[in-house]
Order: sequence, then structure tokens, then C-alpha cells
Amino acid sequence: MNGFLINTTPAIEYTGDPQGTVAMDIADFTNDNAQLIPVVFQCSFNGVDAAKVAVDQSFYAHPITFHSAAQLDTDQKKFGTASLKNNETDDHVWCPDHEAWHFGTGNFTIELFARFQDVENAILIAQASSGQESWYIWFISNTDDWRFYGSDDGGTASILCSGVSAEVVIDTWYHVAVSFDGTTYRVWVDGIHLGSGTSTIDFFDSTTNLTIGANGDLGSEHDGWIDEVRIHKGVAIYTGSGNFTPPSAEFPAP
Repeated sequence: MNGFLINTTPAIEYTGDPQGTVAMDIADFTNDNAQLIPVVFQCSFNGVDAAKVAVDQSFYAHPITFHSAAQLDTDQKKFGTASLKNNETDDHVWCPDHEAWHFGTGNFTIELFARFQDVENAILIAQASSGQESWYIWFISNTDDWRFYGSDDGGTASILCSGVSAEVVIDTWYHVAVSFDGTTYRVWVDGIHLGSGTSTIDFFDSTTNLTIGANGDLGSEHDGWIDEVRIHKGVAIYTGSGNFTPPSAEFPAP
């Protein structure tokens, strides 16, 4: 397997239709049964230019709110018809807090494509705000360092894994993935394994929003485009310290 696993249908047992329609009400979701519906968020940001609406394709259909000037952009997209465009102000999209992205001590995978209009420090996706920090992915521009942070008490998060990539440049799409397999956190960029960490935590059950393109306090906003965001809970899609080929098409419907 070359150190990784990529499934369109994860290798676990569903309780219903294998394409993702399951015999469980969203209100019954808990950490214990998360593995039954592993794709807990998926958005391709398809739509018409300048629109401020996007659809979570997961079973949960989380509502997505566009903040400030965040909008769809059909001129730039990794796949499909459009991507999310954020300017470096307070642009971002958000979903209300949900158990779906409280990872606890379980396995998970977070992945997305990012493109920079200006290469500066940028939080790409987060569930974190002051006193309510749980986790986030932060790109540090002066060192080309991709970091995954986590907190077990809501206080200031610590680096759980990080790694330095080749120089990041504008107008280039990068696939970013972070996973946890029960013992090790890992980060990849464009399928290249950059780093890992084994100081595991029980993630804080934050009540703040899930944000894409910024964090809950609107710091280190991403200036550019984001596409194909997907979160698995209960499943490490990419494992081991090997490299892999990033997705070459839109994620299939969960």
C-alpha cells in the first residue's frame, strides 16, 4: 500500500446504503458511532461566479455561511465549476459547532486544496477561537512550514505535527492533508510526507464554529482560494510516512 490508504468507500462497515445514506438520525451522532458515517464534511464549492452559497455534501448537510466578501470564484478552481475565494480581510466561511469535528482521541483526516494570491501566514481550516481552541491547520510563510495545532483544554494550542515544504508560490494549487491513525499525527503537502508527531491529546470539545479561510478570532486569514474540503472522522485515509498521489478529480459523493 506504500504507506497510505485511499478509499472512495472507506474499508469499514456502514449501517445503510454504501454511498452514504445510513439508518441513523443526525441527532443520534456521537463519537462512538462516528465511524459509521466517516465523511462528516465535504464541500467542492461549486456554483456560479460571486455566489455566496455552498453545499456540504456529507450526510449531515451542515449549513455553510459566507462571511464578509467571501464568495465563489469560477475563474480559479482545482476541480468542478468554482472555488472559495477569500481576501485577506475577514473573509471566510463557517459552519456552526457540531460533534462531527470533535475528534476526541479518535482517528481523523482533514484535507483540502489551497491556492495563494499572496503568500502570507494563513490558517486554512480551524475550530478555534480565544478560550475555545480545539484544532487548526496553519501555514507559516517565512519558513514554508505547514503546522497542525491542537488543544486539550481550550487554551493555546500546541503543534502536534509540522513539516517544511518546497517554496510556496502564488497562483499554484496545493493539496494539504492531516491525519491521525491512533498513535501518530501526520501532515502531507501535494502527497509528500512532511512531518509527524506522537504526543497525542484528547481534543477539547470546542463550542466555536468550524471556519475555512480563517480562525474563530479572524487572525491569519488566508488570501486566496480553497477547494475540495473534506473531513473524515473515525478514519485515517492517509497513513504511514510514505508519499501518495493527491486526488486528481472532485471527491466522489459520500
